[in-house]
Amino acid sequence: MSRAVLPADVQCVCRYDLADTDRAIAHYRKVREIDPQNLDATQALEELYRGAERFAELSQILQRRADIVDDLDDKKRALQQAAQIEEEVLGRADAAIEVYLRVLEVDAEEGGGGLVEVAPVEAE
Repeated sequence: MSRAVLPADVQCVCRYDLADTDRAIAHYRKVREIDPQNLDATQALEELYRGAERFAELSQILQRRADIVDDLDDKKRALQQAAQIEEEVLGRADAAIEVYLRVLEVDAEEGGGGLVEVAPVEAE
């Protein structure tokens, strides 16, 4: 499988030119359309969404990242961050619960020995 790659000048200019965040996001989304498993594009979008305080999109890309990475601790960290955003920033308790349940599923894959702290969330 070939990896989608943006020209180096587009990667650098778009990613770090804060005045052009929307353009950078559009480019990295295009890369992910071509190659949904592209971790570099996923991480770039995570940075861009975090910097732009686009928290709903940040939660989604963190969940996508968890689908891509192989390391179980990385999966749990990404999911825990997404759940925390859902709960504390977006106020979406039901969505937070769903993501916390995914953390528990990953923990079960790991043998249940290293459960990440999961904050209680009450459904509304």
